[in-house]
Amino acid sequence: MSTLNIPSNVHVVDYETTGLQPYLGARPFVAGREQGGKVEISRPGSREWEKFCKVIEDPKAEKCAHNAKFELKMSRHMGLKPAGKFHDTMALAVLINEYQPINLGDLSQRQFGASYKDMVQDWLKHNKRAFIKEYDREPNYSDVPPEILDLYLEYDLDNTLKLYALWHKHVQTYFSYLYELETELAWHVTEMEDRGILIDRVYRDWE
Repeated sequence: MSTLNIPSNVHVVDYETTGLQPYLGARPFVAGREQGGKVEISRPGSREWEKFCKVIEDPKAEKCAHNAKFELKMSRHMGLKPAGKFHDTMALAVLINEYQPINLGDLSQRQFGASYKDMVQDWLKHNKRAFIKEYDREPNYSDVPPEILDLYLEYDLDNTLKLYALWHKHVQTYFSYLYELETELAWHVTEMEDRGILIDRVYRDWE
């Protein structure tokens, strides 16, 4: 990361969760935070977890995530009140090149030659049959050993921070208005997905 201008005021945040649907009970079981190149992994009940939650709710703290809407949604479903600026490297990627793949694995591979996304999937695939036999279910991320998952999470944080450092200044210079719209939209979409939306429905009795 030495060739990039890494910001020291931005907290990169990321959850690992038991699933993707909070409406079906999926929740974070570990969180990662990186600031100025320093990574902190935390789990519920720890002092580090409390610090993480305070950052999420701090209106003065700038946060960054890849697909920030997911972090906003999971935070709200845990009972937190996310506040402040949430940067989004997925939104940055779209504004840089709307035709490129925007998932973090492909972006990391293309920009930094980082290939690590298979480490968790390989474990899940290798242990799938045993979990079904013993627990009558497929394994999820919460079953992955911490020595594998924590490293995976650290890589996610690190590459998100590097993408932010690589693109944010350029986007703010040339696409600032669009970027602000994209990051603001995440809040509204999250609320609409959680609460639904009101519509004006014209009713006409055809009888």
